[in-house]
Parts: sequence; C-alpha cells; structure tokens
Amino acid sequence: MNIHAGLGVAVREFPLKWKEGEEMKSGSADYLLYADGWAIGVVEAKPAGHTLEGVVVQSKRYTEGLDERVPARYRPLPFAYESTGEVTQFTNGLDPHPRSREVFTFHRPEELLRQQDLGSAQLRRTLRRMPELPRGKLWPVQHEAIRNLEQSLAHGRPRALIQMATGSGKTFTAVTACHRLIKHANAQRILFLVDRNNLGRQTLNEFQQFRDPGSAGGGRGAGRADREGGGRGATVLDGRVDRVPRVSRRSPGYSRHRNAECPETTIRQLTLLAVEALIWYHVAGERIAPPEEALC
Repeated sequence: MNIHAGLGVAVREFPLKWKEGEEMKSGSADYLLYADGWAIGVVEAKPAGHTLEGVVVQSKRYTEGLDERVPARYRPLPFAYESTGEVTQFTNGLDPHPRSREVFTFHRPEELLRQQDLGSAQLRRTLRRMPELPRGKLWPVQHEAIRNLEQSLAHGRPRALIQMATGSGKTFTAVTACHRLIKHANAQRILFLVDRNNLGRQTLNEFQQFRDPGSAGGGRGAGRADREGGGRGATVLDGRVDRVPRVSRRSPGYSRHRNAECPETTIRQLTLLAVEALIWYHVAGERIAPPEEALC
C-alpha cells in the first residue's frame, strides 16, 4: 500500500479498534483517507436511500480507532464522512461543537489539509471570538441586525435571515457584516448573491466606497481588507441568479424576527440556484473557477 501515491489516497476496508466502556471493539472503516501521507479522516458508505442519521455515531467511533503506528497529526482523526452516493454528510472534529452537516461532495485533499492546519482557528471557533460591534455611525436597526447575525453564527446557527425595511440600508448592513467576517473571523470566501443586475452594481459600488463605520476617522475600505491581519487572501464574490424562490408567510419556519432562521427548503433552493448560475465567478475583471468545497 503506497500512501504517497497521490496527495489524496483512500484505503478501502481499513481495520480499526476502539474502546467502548471497558470493552475493546473492532471493525473496518469503508475508507480511510490520507492527505499528504497522513491519515486525516474516514468515510462510511451506505446504499442509496439509507438514512444517515445513526451512521454519524459509527463513523465517530472509527475516527477514534486508528492504530498508533499509522501516521496522523490528530487523534481522533479530525474528519468524518457518511455517504450514500446521493447524500453526503461531513463532520469537522476540530469545530468547538462538532456536528454532521450535508455537503455537495467530498472536499479535495488540499482543503482538508487547509482545515487541519487551522487547528483551533476553525471558522466556527473564530465566530465565537468576534469583538463587540461598536455603534459608530450605524443606524440602530443596522447595528441590531449585524449583532443578531453574529450571535446566530456564534451559536452555530449559520442559516439566518435578516429582515429590514426598504430604505434602512440593507446593502450597507450586508457589506459591514462581510467586512467584520473577513477582519475578525478570518473568512476566506463570501458569496454575495443578488437577483437583479442593478442590485449587483449597487453592491459593487457599496463595497468600493465602504469605510468601517466603527473605526475612528472613517476606517478603511472593504476592498483592502485582505491586506491586513486575518483577512489576508479573502475574496467577496458577487453573483446573480435569475429567479429567487418566494417565502410565504404560511411556509413552515417563516418568522418576522430579524434573527430567525430561513426555512430549510428555501436555503437549499437558493444554494442550488447559486451553484447553477455561478458556473464562473467574475472578480475584479478576472475570470476564475468556482470553489469546489461545499458552500454550506
């Protein structure tokens, strides 16, 4: 077995042993994942149509059962997948409260190595350590919306809906939230999705003219966020979709609260529309391929 055959290698039916109470158990992971010669995660495969809810416990046991002689930077292994070929779930064990979430496909080895190298600086950890939002020049409704959004993200609820009235500065609020995520949470890539060309132009103009409302002297432009500190290399991608699913007040999960979570089906529709429409991103006039890792 050559674990250096490529940057990413998957070994089928890898034997493992783990302790359950006072008893030693054994089994085989469907796939043990290597990245750059290091064991990094497991995959538990199930037939199409099989529910993955109870499989998460099984894959977690496998991350704990690696022999000491197998090279690994983290024990237990940090990453676990459950997949039926139609549905794939992923757990990042380095998150503050690891939980399984659905992804579009498996991450590339480069992305797994990047997440592993972050260690305790995982995005869901940095979201918990964001500084208090100063009022500055923000309107009360803008301050409340951004503060509630950051609280939602810090509590592990990434799917949040901000509801604001016409003329209340929604675009500026969104740009300010993006700025803070890049500056304080080390966010690397943000997708800003609109459904009309004029909104796209408005958003671009807002980013170009942005000054941090909470800093003295007007702050710095959001476009320069990648030059300082944690925001280095970050990119905000502005794209457009031709249609957006409507959310009825009768829809399950609908709420008028600014910090309410979107209905699951609406988020899924919006995400799929984003993938469908943004085959190529256009950033600062340069055409680049879209990221391959999951958007959720």
